Amino acid sequence: MTTSQNVFLFSIDLEDVRDNVVNGDKYKDRVVENTVLFLNWLKKYKSRSTFFVVGKIAERYPDLIKQIVDEGHEIACHSYCHYTVNTFNKTTFAEDLNKNLDALYKAGAKKISGFRAPIFSLTEDSSLWAYDVLKDKEFRYSSS
Repeated sequence: MTTSQNVFLFSIDLEDVRDNVVNGDKYKDRVVENTVLFLNWLKKYKSRSTFFVVGKIAERYPDLIKQIVDEGHEIACHSYCHYTVNTFNKTTFAEDLNKNLDALYKAGAKKISGFRAPIFSLTEDSSLWAYDVLKDKEFRYSSS
């Protein structure tokens, strides 16, 4: 493949670390502010990215998800609550994916093709079964 453009791969995990910290709600919310910085940077360089979004973020900030989509970026799944894959079984993982997809679509995402497991948790040792669930849900790729 020959191209006259430079190509780079760039993705963002859109989550709120405050959700996983004791008394996290005491810290200032910077999800929107930081995401807008990324969006502006991407716009400056005429680039697109994949945003792997936690379902709770889509519920909290639907306007942000809509902005990401409207600016031409891909939205992909990053679980509903940012729990590691090895804490699920096939049934509960499918339920988590459904909640994540539902939140993303309600916030304005279009066709969702990708998934990334939180915290590098889709591993050969403990969770290869998750690929069967992803296939059943018609994901095209995992960036785990």
